[in-house]
Order: sequence, then C-alpha cells, then structure tokens
Amino acid sequence: MLLLDENLSYRLAPRLNDIYPGIIAARTAGLLGKKDPDVWKYATENNLTIVTKDGEDMKDLQRRFGHPPKIIILTLGNCRIAAIEKQLRNRQAEIAAFLDNERRPFLVI
Repeated sequence: MLLLDENLSYRLAPRLNDIYPGIIAARTAGLLGKKDPDVWKYATENNLTIVTKDGEDMKDLQRRFGHPPKIIILTLGNCRIAAIEKQLRNRQAEIAAFLDNERRPFLVI
C-alpha cells in the first residue's frame, strides 16, 4: 500500500485508488505538519511505501534506519496533479515490480 507524503496532494489518493487499492495521503492519516521521522515511523508501522518528492530527506532516513519502509521518489518538479497521476498510472507495472522486490529499498521515477 502507498502513503502519499505531505508534499503531494491528498486529492491523488482517491484518483489512484483504482490501481493502488488502499492508497492513503499523509493528510488523511493525520500526518499533516509532521516531521519526516514521524512519517517514516507511521509507514513502517503500517507496512506502507512512501511516495514523495522529498527524496533526499527520505533516503537519508533510509540510510540511517534501513527499510522498510520503501520509498518511491518522484522527480517531476512543480506540476499539476494530473501529471503526477499520469506518471503513477503509466509506471504501474514498474511500481508493482518494485513493491514485490524485497531487496530494493527505493525507486526513482
């Protein structure tokens, strides 16, 4: 299951629930305004993969604590929700393979 970091719109979750069942946004998980270690802990405790644009900070946490959780780092820059949705839809097979690979800690797309 995916956890959309606070830097991604909470509106993405319902738009992507058809291909990523159970996807949740940080906002709806009560993580709005929380620090990255809090998001990390929540993802770990709930078996979630973090989807973020804040890749370096999350990779730093991963170096310190290992994984899980896994991280999907989006490198799209500032863009509309539709562009992020399109990217996550177009890369669904790659994301599914990443989620199934126990050894791979992060994916950059």
